[in-house]
Amino acid sequence: MDINRRERPPVPPLEPAVKAAFAILSGSYADKHIEEVLLPGTSKASGQEIEGLQDLYQVFCDPTLCLRVFFGHYAFSRRGKDKQVLLEHSLEALTNSIELSGGIEGLLALDDGEIIWTEFVKLRERDRRKIGEQQNRGILQGFVELAQEIYREDGKGAIGEWAAEALDATGGVEDQFQRVVDIRGVGPKNSSALMRDVVLASGLERRVTPIDRIHIQPIDRWVRSASRLLVPEEGLEKAADWILAGKICKYTRAAGVSGLRFNIGTTYFGRHVALDVENMPAAIGEAVKNAGF
Repeated sequence: MDINRRERPPVPPLEPAVKAAFAILSGSYADKHIEEVLLPGTSKASGQEIEGLQDLYQVFCDPTLCLRVFFGHYAFSRRGKDKQVLLEHSLEALTNSIELSGGIEGLLALDDGEIIWTEFVKLRERDRRKIGEQQNRGILQGFVELAQEIYREDGKGAIGEWAAEALDATGGVEDQFQRVVDIRGVGPKNSSALMRDVVLASGLERRVTPIDRIHIQPIDRWVRSASRLLVPEEGLEKAADWILAGKICKYTRAAGVSGLRFNIGTTYFGRHVALDVENMPAAIGEAVKNAGF
C-alpha cells in the first residue's frame, strides 16, 4: 500500500430527510430544467426542434449544430445586458463563415478560425456595438479551431461526439474538459456545463470514472448554497469549486441519485423556487416537508 495515499473516509449514513432532498432535487426539478431550460434553449440556438435528450445528442454529433449550440446557449450565458446581441452576432458570423467557406467541411478544413472573427467584427461594426476582442475573440475563433482540430483527427469535427466517444472508450472526460477550458474566455464553469450536458444527452454518466466526475459538476451559487444543508462536512464554506464538486459527487452516490440530475435540478430549484441563495436551505427543507418527511 502507498503510505503517502490517505484513506478517504466513507460518507456516513444519510439522514432520511437529506436523502429525500437529494431525490427531490434530482427528480422532478431536474426534469423541469430539461423540459423548460435545456431543450428550449438548445432548440433556439440550433434552429432544430429538440424534443428529448436523444435529439440533443444528435445535435451534439453534428459539427454545424454543435457549434451553433455552443455559441447560442453556452458561450455567453454569463454575460450581461449585451448577451442576446452577442449570441445573435456569433450565430450570424458562424453562418456567414460556413457560406464563405463553401460549407461546414470547407470551414473545418481551414488552417484556423480567423474567418469567424472577421465576420463577427463586421456585424459588431454594422450595429455599432463594442467589438470586445479580449472577451470575444478567443471564444469564437478558439471553438471553431477546436472543431477544426477534431476534424483533422476524425474527419467529422463534431465536438460533442468527440467528447462522448472519448468518454465511452476511456471512462474519462478530463482531457476533453481541459481542452475546452484552454479556449480563452470559456472558463471552467462553461466548459463543465457543456461537458455535463453532453454526458447527460449521451446517457453515459455511469461510464464516467469517479475521479473525473468533478469535471461535469459545475458549481454555481445555488449548488453551493444547497451543499450547506446536504453536505455536512466542515470547511466547505469557501472551498474551491473542484473540492465542493468532489464532495457533491460523493454524497450523490451515497444518496443513490444522478450527480448530473442533482446539479441541474438544484439550479432550477434555486432560480424558480428559492429565488435567493440565502433561502435555499429553508426552501429545500420546505420541499422535503411537503413530500412527507
